[in-house]
Amino acid sequence: MFFLIGLGLGDPKDITVKGLEIIKKCDKVYLESYTSILPCGTDALQEFYGRNLIIADRDLIEQGIDEIFCEADKLDIALLVIGDPFGATTHTDLVLRAKEKGIQIQIVHNASILSAVGCCGLQLYSFGETVSIPYWSDTWQPDSFFNKIVANYLHNLHTLCLLDIKVKEPTLESLTKKKKEYMPSKFMSVREASQQLLQIIERTPETCITKDCLCVGLARVGSDSQQIVVSSLSEMAQYDLVSQVTPANKVQKGKRNSMNRPQSTIDGDLYIGFRNDIDNESPAYRIRLHALFKQIEKEFDLLYQENQNLQDKIDLLNEKIETIDKQSLDCIDFDNNYSKVISKKLSSTSSQKLKTAHKLKAQTSKIVSSFKAPQFNCTLVKEYVGHKDGVWEISVARPGQPLIGTASADHSACIWSIESSRCLLQYHGHAGSVNSIRFHPLKDLVLTSSGDCLAHIWQAVVNWDVPKGHSSEEELDGEDCEDRGDTKTATLRTPVCELTGHSGAISAAEWLVGAEQVITAGWDRLAVLHDVETGGTLTVLAGHDLELTHTATHPTQKLAVTSSRDTTFRLWDFRESVHSVSVFQGHTESVTSAVFTREDKVVSSSDDRSVKVWDLRNMRSPVATIRVDSAVNRLSVSSNGIIAIPHDNRNVRLFDLSGQRLARLPRSSRQGHSRMVACAAWADDNLSSANLFTCGFDRRVLGWSVQSLKDQ
Repeated sequence: MFFLIGLGLGDPKDITVKGLEIIKKCDKVYLESYTSILPCGTDALQEFYGRNLIIADRDLIEQGIDEIFCEADKLDIALLVIGDPFGATTHTDLVLRAKEKGIQIQIVHNASILSAVGCCGLQLYSFGETVSIPYWSDTWQPDSFFNKIVANYLHNLHTLCLLDIKVKEPTLESLTKKKKEYMPSKFMSVREASQQLLQIIERTPETCITKDCLCVGLARVGSDSQQIVVSSLSEMAQYDLVSQVTPANKVQKGKRNSMNRPQSTIDGDLYIGFRNDIDNESPAYRIRLHALFKQIEKEFDLLYQENQNLQDKIDLLNEKIETIDKQSLDCIDFDNNYSKVISKKLSSTSSQKLKTAHKLKAQTSKIVSSFKAPQFNCTLVKEYVGHKDGVWEISVARPGQPLIGTASADHSACIWSIESSRCLLQYHGHAGSVNSIRFHPLKDLVLTSSGDCLAHIWQAVVNWDVPKGHSSEEELDGEDCEDRGDTKTATLRTPVCELTGHSGAISAAEWLVGAEQVITAGWDRLAVLHDVETGGTLTVLAGHDLELTHTATHPTQKLAVTSSRDTTFRLWDFRESVHSVSVFQGHTESVTSAVFTREDKVVSSSDDRSVKVWDLRNMRSPVATIRVDSAVNRLSVSSNGIIAIPHDNRNVRLFDLSGQRLARLPRSSRQGHSRMVACAAWADDNLSSANLFTCGFDRRVLGWSVQSLKDQ
């Protein structure tokens, strides 16, 4: 059986008698350590319970929970959580997944901040919607939660603000390198939250919330050192509730900055006991550590710059080699020269030697074909500047709409005019990285997926009358474009429909043919089929062993394909009332994308540096395999069968469906991408000068003109 046991808020003795009895009899006891941490620390819990506790971190809870469920099918397994088991959505998801697997489960409730907040004297019945205040960065400062605070205020209701923490958060570089590295842990204080609220108020002077509004700050609720402070918002921004209630300029900042605090299920600077091992270190020791880390960071920056310069030189040499090869081929007539050789051989050799010569000619022809000059002219014609972080995906609108959409790690999605290169609409409705974007095939709707575990459908009605004379860089770079007066860009924050069902980040989402249904692929190893009209879940598609990386649908049939890090992609058939699935194992590393073509083929890409073309009528083996020199990301196939392949090494190459190389997009210091190219997308209606678009983690979105030399 699986037991989910709440530990309360204060110390080991807060556990219920029922919970303690279960802990003592269980075969294994896990302590969940990423949504919250008790101030007493793990050692005190183990001593009081008389049991060894296995730490369950974020990776284990989100990715390895199935192993715990397998144990719970035969043994008694307990998972201990701070507060009440249903105080965090993560635990609700665990319960649902356990029930789906048929695991017997028992819940032991306990105190939660959602009820204990009444200790400040405010009536629980007078609280409105609870909000979370996330950490800001230089490039991402969301404020959608403030609208809920205002709504509560207008209804004469209090707002409980849960403050953000960063525990075992992967760095952006580790995501691009596909190697897990984590940022240092940090924990938001009441003072930091108040300062962010004051900045929002300054940006929205018309709001009813002012710096003089009364606020309550709480710290370590339920413990002996519990603190409660009441003051105006402006005064609250000067308090530090970590060690004592006193203006922040009288508190040692080093102690607060090194504090470890639990996840955002609890409000304010609530926990302090876990800091004991760090507080004992001298300030000089911490200063020395900071200096060393800065030195290491500087060294890495220098190495990165050196590598980038070397790569530029290599690319320049490769371009020169290609130019020389092209010139040499123009000057040498291989077929004529070889015919002369064959003629001489015929006069002096036997028929057996003649057969050998024919074989040699065939091999030589293959060598010559590999050195053929590019068959397409590729020119950079457009650039779309404005995103403040890497761009994961780019998508082209339906025919007749000269628009492209971009999804970025800066938590925004943008709609751009292809010809003017201007941003016409920004969407800021997601609380995490926007990982994919797709246009509705018939309506002005857009589908986006995000690291916040949600997919949104939102209205994409754009204003084409953007004032002329301002580039997209002027509108979006630096401060938010909506603060630029006459060059204001429309901003949207509210979706038409919100699609749930995932417990992890959603890597991609796509419309099924007819656009009445949507399929999403997530890091929880699941794909989910949603009903667009109701927003409800129709089917949960399980089977992949690792995180899903991509999903795509057939243009005319109810077929979908999902790609995964487990080296497989799966073909889902929804044409019958009972769906079927086929598994394909054609790659040796993570499959980064798989897409359908108009010729009823599937093209898959992988980190194993290969692209494979499959025929839907016979998927036993690929009909063509393309070997390249770098990992491949989200590719695109044009209506006439040209595959645009974006690489980790900043290149984009073009091949046909038979595996023949056609061209490579220019890449130098003046044009092309300077970092990983994440995605490519074709525009097939020929309404603009650009017909191929690429995006990458250099924050650049580029439009290319790709024209066949035969047509020129």
